[in-house]
Amino acid sequence: MLFFVFLFFRYSPAVAQGQETARIFQIQVKADNFVVDRVLQTYVIDESNKLIKYNPGGIQTAAYSNSRLGRIGSFDAENPFNILVFYPDFYTIVILDNNLAEKSVINLIDYELENISVACLATDNSIWVFDEVDSKLKKISQTGKVLTESESLGRLLSYSPAPVLIKEVEQKVYLLDANGILVFDEFGHYLRMIPEKNIDYLQFLSDKIVYSKNKEIFVRSLTGMDDKAISLQVPSNFFKKMVIRKDRMYVLNDEGIDVFLKKK
Repeated sequence: MLFFVFLFFRYSPAVAQGQETARIFQIQVKADNFVVDRVLQTYVIDESNKLIKYNPGGIQTAAYSNSRLGRIGSFDAENPFNILVFYPDFYTIVILDNNLAEKSVINLIDYELENISVACLATDNSIWVFDEVDSKLKKISQTGKVLTESESLGRLLSYSPAPVLIKEVEQKVYLLDANGILVFDEFGHYLRMIPEKNIDYLQFLSDKIVYSKNKEIFVRSLTGMDDKAISLQVPSNFFKKMVIRKDRMYVLNDEGIDVFLKKK
């Protein structure tokens, strides 16, 4: 627990030195993945492939499942009024409202996007996808029109990325694959790679990233010339994932999600 306190103090912008944390509740759920939106609502994919939403107090408020579309590959709840759920088995994206009711269903195959590996919502509510057929990052409208696209990364990088995560943050788009984090501008132009291989999970926190690999936690700056990773030398095998939002820290383990609050 000392590790969590250190990370909370050191890298959460709202915290002052000398504060302490306290666990305020636990969301009891069996899950491997979750996210927390900007208003502190928690979204969990449970063992039955159901997306469950909890309010800031940890009370379940909504749920969504669609057994016809297979497993949920990824989901993006950065905008709580437009939640993206990606079903890679059927190359289908579902957009949900804040009650987890369907707003639209986008079958990517209808738009000749037949091998999409990851997807996320852009800040303008269009959609970023990675097309493994031509190895391009593409921004599409919710009607499937390609708005912008990158060069072929297979030619540019001399290998074809196989991303497992895509995220738009502060006018940059990040693709995570086994070789590192590929960085693009808001128009899909490739900028650079952050050479960190085999990252288990990744969170963007202000101007830094926090990530886990090889059972250690690392912090790396996204600004300035010196972006060398700092290893916190703390094993992460006693939790699956951690998310920091505002004055809270969420820790997923085998029992559920423990929620910690910075004391005043």
